[in-house]
Order: sequence, then C-alpha cells, then structure tokens
Amino acid sequence: NASVEELAWVLLKYGPDSDEPLLAERTAQALVDEQARRGRPFTNMKDFAEVVLQSRAAIDGFEEVHTVNGRDHPARLTLQALRLFMNQELEELRAGMEGAFKLLVPGGRSVVCVFK
Repeated sequence: NASVEELAWVLLKYGPDSDEPLLAERTAQALVDEQARRGRPFTNMKDFAEVVLQSRAAIDGFEEVHTVNGRDHPARLTLQALRLFMNQELEELRAGMEGAFKLLVPGGRSVVCVFK
C-alpha cells in the first residue's frame, strides 16, 4: 500500500501532473480514499479509471465522452506513471540503450521507439 504522498510523488515524476502538484495530490487522495472505502485494492481497471476520471473532472473538464471528443482518458497516463515506477521502466530503458550502444559498430544505428 502506498500513501497519498508516495502516489502523488509518482504522478508528479512520471505522470501527466508534472507541473500540477495539487492535481497529483487530489488524484492520489481519491485513489487511496476509494481503496479504504472498499477495504481492498482495485480489482479492475474500470473502477480505477472511474476514480481517476472523477478526481480530475472538475479541474480538467473531462466528461464521460472523453474519447468521443478526441481526448484520451485521464486514467491512461495515470496508470502509465504507476507502471513506469513499479516496473522501473526508465531504468530498464537506460540499461538496454547502454547495452545496445556497446554492441554497435562505428557508424552503426540504434532506434528506440517510445510512446506516451
């Protein structure tokens, strides 16, 4: 279990809230509160996404029809931030790139493709 402060830190460092500490804390608080209310961790993405959506709706103006009007669901980058942190994906990427560069011959090329 993570505290509100720990979750907010992850969202600030890896998520969509890198310049909005209040929003990161608000989202983190909503997630922790909902888990406490249920008495258990989230068991499906629909519930997780709904809590994130509701916590951000008033500030971001997201609506239930977010994908219809061309906006990504706000939970997408929130979940990505948690995954990046938990799986240490940036550290793995750095290590992989260092290994690849050691194998390249002079003038060789390496391609890295990442998505946000």
